[in-house]
Amino acid sequence: MRILMVGPVPFLYGGISKVAGAFLKARKPGLKMDYAATSTKRFLIFKIAVFVSGAVRILLKLMLQRPDAVHIHFSKGASIYRKYFVLKMCRLFQVPVVVQSHTFLPEIEVKHLSVQKPDFYTKASSFGKKVISLFMDEASGILVLSERIKLSIQPITRNENVWVLRNPVDCQKHRPSIKADSPLNVLFMGDFSERKGIKILVKAASEVLDRLEDVKFILCGKAQENIKEIVEDWGIQDHVELPGFVSGKKKQKCFAKAHVFVLPSYEEGLPVAILEAMCSGLPILTTPVGGIPDVLKEYSNALFIKPGDHRALAEKIIFLLENEDVRKKIGENNRKKVLDEFDTSVIMQDLVNIYRKLTES
Repeated sequence: MRILMVGPVPFLYGGISKVAGAFLKARKPGLKMDYAATSTKRFLIFKIAVFVSGAVRILLKLMLQRPDAVHIHFSKGASIYRKYFVLKMCRLFQVPVVVQSHTFLPEIEVKHLSVQKPDFYTKASSFGKKVISLFMDEASGILVLSERIKLSIQPITRNENVWVLRNPVDCQKHRPSIKADSPLNVLFMGDFSERKGIKILVKAASEVLDRLEDVKFILCGKAQENIKEIVEDWGIQDHVELPGFVSGKKKQKCFAKAHVFVLPSYEEGLPVAILEAMCSGLPILTTPVGGIPDVLKEYSNALFIKPGDHRALAEKIIFLLENEDVRKKIGENNRKKVLDEFDTSVIMQDLVNIYRKLTES
């Protein structure tokens, strides 16, 4: 099968870029995958240039090579309008299209079948809502990151082909390691935004350090100057390491020396950083938002806190740091789970099966 994948410039940063890069690097027996980048996080002039060049590339692929299916990644806002244009191009050539949502969601209440619609839909204008529904309705299939996210998507589309495809992770790249006894390292990896709960983590860190002295917080992400000011305001700079945005071997080293991985987000999809931490045999301390509770079971794979609860976050960090046996057991569970369910080879097989459904229907 010949597949054309459409998304942001791959490999450059986290989120969709990282997931797209993982698909491109993976072994794909019987599958030829081309890629067209239509977005970037750089300045507006670069965004326009990338979209125009990407659209031309897609058109040429459709005219000259006609892929068996097109796989489009999208998130929210302008991304949906751009990708709807691409979908319309593909429909002109009668090529089946699967669209993959990478939207963020807060805690999803599934009791009594009460599930909120995603923010990218509820916060859109009336016109925007129509475009979103048309985009999803006209796709041959929709991919989402978890069952809970599937429930939240279904009310806004008539499309019956909504399938769960979880983010892949390279389990050979990230492996458990022997930890030094001192200091105990707490690792955060993500952008320093309100959504990721970084300010809550810094506040919790100050409480942890009031009770445990030999602890280091490794905070990995962009715009470290902004977070540096917050760390200094709390007076904990001697116990905080700010390596900036990390990738490759530098990222592997951060996971290798960590004892606990923390991500206190207010909303998420299915964070690749959590999957990488699981590969590394780390216990996870996070919030039950987005697709996270579909993957992590409390006490087996993670400890949960309510978003924004810095006191509970501090208490559970302390609990994990003081109980090596608990850390070890959860870490072992996580390594096994991610090998069985999230390794790139497993997810690629799931994706190939989805492509077959598209081409056979």
